[in-house]
Amino acid sequence: MKLRSQICTALLCAATKCISAAVPATFLAGQKPRLSALPDLPNPDFHYDAAYTLPHFSPTASIMACVAAMRELALLDKNAYLGEIKSWTHSGYPEVTVLIEDVGGSRSTVRFAMWVIQAAIKDMMQRSMFQTSAFLGHYRNTIIGRVQFLPHQVVGVDNEPQNTAGAGPDADGGKSSSGVSFNFESPAFLPAVTASKGDFDARVQYVGKAMDLRDVYFTLIWLMLVFGSYGNEPLRVLECKVPSVTIEVRTLWNSVARPEMRPRPLTAADMVNMLAALAVVVEKDHEFSEMDIVIFEEGVVIARGVIRLGDPLASSLLTPNVTTS
Repeated sequence: MKLRSQICTALLCAATKCISAAVPATFLAGQKPRLSALPDLPNPDFHYDAAYTLPHFSPTASIMACVAAMRELALLDKNAYLGEIKSWTHSGYPEVTVLIEDVGGSRSTVRFAMWVIQAAIKDMMQRSMFQTSAFLGHYRNTIIGRVQFLPHQVVGVDNEPQNTAGAGPDADGGKSSSGVSFNFESPAFLPAVTASKGDFDARVQYVGKAMDLRDVYFTLIWLMLVFGSYGNEPLRVLECKVPSVTIEVRTLWNSVARPEMRPRPLTAADMVNMLAALAVVVEKDHEFSEMDIVIFEEGVVIARGVIRLGDPLASSLLTPNVTTS
């Protein structure tokens, strides 16, 4: 505890103020969105203080720890309180822990935690500073929680609670905590298990223009924030502009099989699990470019998505070819 306290003190003494900005998504679900699902960023009342110190981390471990945290938070009630302290370490990349804690009497909600975590990893990407750091979030001049990126062993010394099991996609097949897998196929990455009934298959194809790897990872993280706002609502169509690190990224996702025609419709929560698994696939393939994603259930195409630097509607992937059986 003493070591982590010393790190926190050093970080906060060096804090510099930053502003987080974002672009809302459009979710067309055939019904009026719930109030809790309305786009909540950008928000001019949100900002954060950032501070950095040593040691440095692996960029991949830092990003994957963020993926683990965002995935778990995206599946929770956005208005729920997290409690005093919570931490995440990706089981496949355990060098870095993301930790969030209440400070100064703050009460961090899931929504606020996600705001600060996505702002933190974007700040690290923009500065190319993947190292021990702390980010103090503010909303309307009220502290909403502190996020820290710490060496895993520092948190371990403190013997504080950690979420590693099920906190992110496993390196082999992207198993989710709900028991539903996304078994990915890509040019270099094949599923290690055979899909069982109730699992989804997904195929990613790297197409078009090369992308900065930071934009690829941040797009997946940002999409978890967006899809997390819709909980278990069935996926119909989602178009999203991602305010990424070096450029705006455009994405479009649609269900090609009407949800009411499926025994179990693909939901926004399922998409969160897919994105977390896709982050591992991209890292293992080491491919960073525009991409097409197709999702199957028992061999039937049920959804498609594109990630583009330009207009996603220009992609032939989303032309009508609907399977409803």
